[in-house]
Amino acid sequence: MDFSVGNLSSPHTRHGILCWTAPGPTGRMSVSDLVLLKVLEHYNITHPLRSTIQLRTFRASFPPPPTPTQDTALGGGTFAAPQTSAGPTRVLTTITYSQHLPPVREVPMPLGARDDVTYLFLEDRGVTAAQPAGPGPGEVRDGVAPDPPAHPEKQERKHMMLAVRPATSVMPTLQQLLSPFVLGLSKSARVQASTTAQAAAPTPLSGTPFVLTSLAFPPAMGTTMPPVALSLHVLPGGTAQTIFLEAEWDAPLSGEGAVSGGRRESEAGRKDSAYPVRVDTGFLETDSVAVGVLKEFLDGCVPEAGERRYWIWEREDPEGWVGIEKNKRTAFLLARALRESGFI
Repeated sequence: MDFSVGNLSSPHTRHGILCWTAPGPTGRMSVSDLVLLKVLEHYNITHPLRSTIQLRTFRASFPPPPTPTQDTALGGGTFAAPQTSAGPTRVLTTITYSQHLPPVREVPMPLGARDDVTYLFLEDRGVTAAQPAGPGPGEVRDGVAPDPPAHPEKQERKHMMLAVRPATSVMPTLQQLLSPFVLGLSKSARVQASTTAQAAAPTPLSGTPFVLTSLAFPPAMGTTMPPVALSLHVLPGGTAQTIFLEAEWDAPLSGEGAVSGGRRESEAGRKDSAYPVRVDTGFLETDSVAVGVLKEFLDGCVPEAGERRYWIWEREDPEGWVGIEKNKRTAFLLARALRESGFI
């Protein structure tokens, strides 16, 4: 692979995720083993840093809002007619990264969440243009508002991300304060939420757990490749046909240029939050040079056959890729990829 990027300047972070699905059964080898064989062609590392990502997803459906209709029998007044369609659904996922496990067994195993932070990823489905969701924390802090919908009659999907510290406070807080949100607004749910909030030991909230195993490879320096940090996210079960590859590159700031083998971006996912995420599904003749290099690198880490889908952080904002904001963005991108691939 040729990773030359021409005349570029000012480094900034490019971050992307590739979801790769094998074209068929892989026999005795798992999908992660197949990808590791390709990765070891680039990285001379036999013991990558291992960690886990724990996710728990909660879903709640809410009653639809009443629709005003014209009542000609009563002199043209309006009244709230009952709705028959489903109301909005909100999906909340907690994301906690474990500490990296050392490759040497004699080293004590670190405990607790990485950076002592849990991330909350909220997807608000079914919010219409006439009744938009309020701005999330990221929208207020970044000062960026989502673009108006191209078709006002269509529903938008809203995404928000919040970082919470300390990590151990997240589940007790959800149990005490967010039970009505998590359990829904039915009469029985309100009773259960009230009982939970008043109990000395709150009732554990229901939720769908999901644990990824992550293998982290630091940037390979002194090679013909760009210094890309790579992580493999292995789905649970050992028989999954899909794997997620996450790459980060402190690339020079680029302009627009031709990249062979680029991919066409999907408009879905670019106008639904303050976070500029590009979802790629097809081919494109021109693309950001840095994005093209990142995609080409990810493509080289998986077998040629199989289905590919990308999520690329689009905006060139180097000041945001530091500290907790950087970690929040990477968690947001991974959560979007997992959600839109149907795994959480």
